Amino acid sequence: MKRNIKILYLSFAILFSNSLLFSANDYDLQFYVSKTTETEFEVIVQLKRNNSSWDKLGSSNFRFNFNTSGLDNPTLKTAHAYSGTFYDPMTVTDGGSWASVNINLLISNFGTDVSTSWNNVATVHFDVVNSSQTSGLTWDTNNTVAYDDDQSTRLDQGTFSDLNQALPVHISNIMAISDHKAGITVTWQTENEIGIVGYHVWRSENEIKDYDKITASLIHGSPDNLSAHEYSFSDKNISHGVTYWYKIETISIDGSGEFFGPVSAVGILPIPDEFGLSQNYPNPFNPETTIKYQLPEDSKVTIRIYNLLGKQIKELVNEYKQAGYFGVIWNGKDFRDSDVSSGIYLIRIQAGNYNEIRKATILR
Repeated sequence: MKRNIKILYLSFAILFSNSLLFSANDYDLQFYVSKTTETEFEVIVQLKRNNSSWDKLGSSNFRFNFNTSGLDNPTLKTAHAYSGTFYDPMTVTDGGSWASVNINLLISNFGTDVSTSWNNVATVHFDVVNSSQTSGLTWDTNNTVAYDDDQSTRLDQGTFSDLNQALPVHISNIMAISDHKAGITVTWQTENEIGIVGYHVWRSENEIKDYDKITASLIHGSPDNLSAHEYSFSDKNISHGVTYWYKIETISIDGSGEFFGPVSAVGILPIPDEFGLSQNYPNPFNPETTIKYQLPEDSKVTIRIYNLLGKQIKELVNEYKQAGYFGVIWNGKDFRDSDVSSGIYLIRIQAGNYNEIRKATILR
């Protein structure tokens, strides 16, 4: 008899415990990052239920803490569900170091369904006050409460997932510096590079508009994305005396971009490392062609045209020039300003100890 009582008691205990296990009204909460920029950070509060013992949400308060060194001013951007119709309009409370998503059901047993997959509840917007910080989002389980839509059954807390997301890359000290050797060099520094794969440089001659990307390929970010780094890009395709404006674009893992800047510098023609005479262009030509040359130092320069017999027929340059890049046009005429005949001619440059000859062909 005692053995039967023990078996009966054990069976009842197992049945009772299983009943508790399968009837628990658990719900889970998590954050999903929907926007992260230099000045804005947005997360979606998401909810799901774990079983079929309840299905609709009643009045609830989902409260969480945030890192006040990085974020400030939590506000409701979007109420995705559980607001309006049988609910009061959803609100978000700013507690200074915590925020609460507030849901108030007006009529019992008229709540909105909660599925067993993630439901978007609300998008909460923050101002970023220091992008070198992390979000520090942690659920306040002591002050988070949720009810079934009968308004009397308090739901049991399941898994609450915190989010200590690094805030966006912080770019500082963007500078553009003109130099005779490098053209215009654009430099920038980063505080961290979490979520960033690289950078592009954009340029315009107008501070406000008409920017063009001038990096041929992505400037890759550092594998050590938690530390500060410095980057530079040299723009040599410039004109003397022109003001250029530059922006830095950060490229995120998802392919999206964000711009920083602009900064400006006035173009100074770069100084070459060596003397040079480029092949004239176009070649063959008619009626004129351009001859480009470069001087690494101040020099007396002559550029003359000769026929194949060695007779000088035209002098294009005969003057002292400062170091830099230059060009001169030959219009296919001789000393008497008469058109030369079709054929091959020699272009000769002399600058200091430097001598060079190129062949030019004119076709009439």
